[in-house]
Amino acid sequence: MIALGCLAGGSIAVVSPLGHTIGESREEREVATLQADSDLAWPTQLSSGFAQSFGRVRYQDFAGVTVVSLRTDVGGSSIACIYLLLDETQGAYAGGCGSSAVTAETVLVVTDSMPGALQREHPSGTVLKFRLEENRVVVSIGPRSESAR
Repeated sequence: MIALGCLAGGSIAVVSPLGHTIGESREEREVATLQADSDLAWPTQLSSGFAQSFGRVRYQDFAGVTVVSLRTDVGGSSIACIYLLLDETQGAYAGGCGSSAVTAETVLVVTDSMPGALQREHPSGTVLKFRLEENRVVVSIGPRSESAR
């Protein structure tokens, strides 16, 4: 659903379902590229039989966030998923899957309850996008989220 609203001065704003005004600046800026790192231990909370059946890759951490991917083939299509973990006691905090036609990516909005390293580097409300590309993860920073402030 797309909402229309009247702005000061009589102009009309078109707002997407995600709450962004269509036409507003949505520029992203790459802030890091995380390489696969086979020396890093696989997170214990993802060591169940489920995760064992997939091609698993652990990437360099990003400001205290653990980044992993799982890959498999389903019906002749390659499926890749990316997951973000905030600490050793929780499962995946955020994640997303893709295929050969759609890039696997996920978004993390920084809040005051997240790990200290992440908060020190990125203030509350910062939107971080993690995109799986071949054997690396590209991290981009987007416009701040008003709802997380």
